[in-house]
Amino acid sequence: MNIFNSIKKQLKFCIKAMDTSSSLFVVNPEKDFTRKRKHLFGDTLMNVILLESGSLKDELFKRFGYSLDTPSASSFIQARDKIRPDAFHTLLDEANPTTLNVGDLKGFGATIVTEDATNKLIKIESSDPEVLEVIRTNAGDHYTYTLHALKQGTATLTITSNGNTAQGQPVTKQVEITINEAVTSKEELEAKIEEANTILENENLYTNTSLDVLKNALKLANNIDQKEDATQTEVNAQVVQLFKAIQQLEYRGSNEGQPDSENPIAVDPENVTATTSASEGPVGDAFDGNPETYWHSGWEQGTEKLPQSVTIDLNNEYDVEQVNYLPRQGSRNGDIVKYQIETSEDGENFKPVVVGTIENDGTSIVERTKPHKIKFDKTKARYVRITALESLGNQNNLYASAAEFSIFGASHSDAIPATSIELDKTELKLDTGNTETVTATILREDTTDSITWESSDPAIASVEAITSRRARRDVSGTTNTSTVTITALKAGTATITAKANDTISTTLTVTVENPKQEQLSALIEKVKAVKYENAALQDYVTSEIEKAEQDLDKDQDTLQNAYYALAGALSESEAIQKDIDQINSFNSMDDSRYAQNDQFTLFK
Repeated sequence: MNIFNSIKKQLKFCIKAMDTSSSLFVVNPEKDFTRKRKHLFGDTLMNVILLESGSLKDELFKRFGYSLDTPSASSFIQARDKIRPDAFHTLLDEANPTTLNVGDLKGFGATIVTEDATNKLIKIESSDPEVLEVIRTNAGDHYTYTLHALKQGTATLTITSNGNTAQGQPVTKQVEITINEAVTSKEELEAKIEEANTILENENLYTNTSLDVLKNALKLANNIDQKEDATQTEVNAQVVQLFKAIQQLEYRGSNEGQPDSENPIAVDPENVTATTSASEGPVGDAFDGNPETYWHSGWEQGTEKLPQSVTIDLNNEYDVEQVNYLPRQGSRNGDIVKYQIETSEDGENFKPVVVGTIENDGTSIVERTKPHKIKFDKTKARYVRITALESLGNQNNLYASAAEFSIFGASHSDAIPATSIELDKTELKLDTGNTETVTATILREDTTDSITWESSDPAIASVEAITSRRARRDVSGTTNTSTVTITALKAGTATITAKANDTISTTLTVTVENPKQEQLSALIEKVKAVKYENAALQDYVTSEIEKAEQDLDKDQDTLQNAYYALAGALSESEAIQKDIDQINSFNSMDDSRYAQNDQFTLFK
């Protein structure tokens, strides 16, 4: 079971138990929560805990499933204020573990209930630290405590307040903890493995670099899952690594290495539907060819939420490859800044083909007057669904809007697959910052396929389409060509793939070198080899090396300046060392050769 769901389940159990004696935890036991209303004791307690950082109105709508019966913010505040603070303290105490398995690490919390206590700090001690260790961590204005189960047995925790009661005595409480034998649970690991495998079903959505990290983490996780004697520590480590790999996944977004499609598809506005539409902005207006009209999602209470989708029936099968989005003109309300595009052949089963973002300044889309071209691998489809995942406006993530949507792709029935791709270069060596053009020729001559380009690591070498054209080869035939610019960004090797369809593709290897980086690296190694007996001089050189190392991945100007700075530091330190050597040489001079006068004494 997912650990967060487990905690939530435990909280619900504790709240249910407290609900049976709710009068102990309310301000007015005879009145509060005695009538059946929208706010019940247990529900209010849970809602207070689970509300997130949005406005209270928005959070209540989410908690109540955007129902029209969602209570008002003011009524929720009134209900919340009926609950005594110690109810939350009791809940947290009840949620603490009373049984652990050997090897477990679990947080343990306790609170001083008295609101006017001057010292609310506590200390927690174990009666048998060899069975149950208590780990205390300084968290600024308080301490946090973690229990570490070391071996089977029973230990008693004693919780003691740092401050005293009015009678001059500290408050104490004892809790018995039972430690059972170690149990290796792979439940959470297997859930993460399943999550990773589900993600890989749509790996076309993500960058190659981030996918490689996930695939490597998944491989290691599978190895531990299949290891019969795996320890819980090993299992937990792979859960963390898989979690991190999933969190760092990056969406590919629009494929800028793909040429603009020249195959617009005529869309009948009558064949378009939306999750919601405002009366002033019907969804058909986003397909009428008029940039002054627009679609706007509903703003009636309960409908103003994301995601919002627009689904298009193309009335025929196409090899869909591009969607254009023109933001609403004259207003930023509903600007779609994160999108997902899905396709389907039957209108029931949709597959995501691209997830990405549109450049914005945090308040609105930057380029508003031209369509944003969202390009992706060709996919056979009759239906296209465009979903707004994030938006900007008077209130972010409430509405979606569009002046125009356009769909592009050739009719699938007219498709003529390519048979091969020829590149004018198969290998490139570039210095950082330099560019080179590469042209691909696609065969057969009458193919309807076009070439898409992708870099295995855009941080090393990026690829951007320049032209895609059909030119005369000779009097009897034609040829399709596609030219791209490859830009070298940092040292390393990247593979550029030119793809016509699922079976026809070819690759080009790009090796990027950074001479200035290599020069700086060589100088750093040279300076590291220099050692000085004088501690102050050695500290100076070490600090200069650290500064240079921090600039190794910077731009060319910074690399050059770092090189000069470190070379200067080396020269300066060598000069200082010569002075030190000369001074030290005076210590071995023969004093008997000199007159012992005032000048001699001053010199010494």
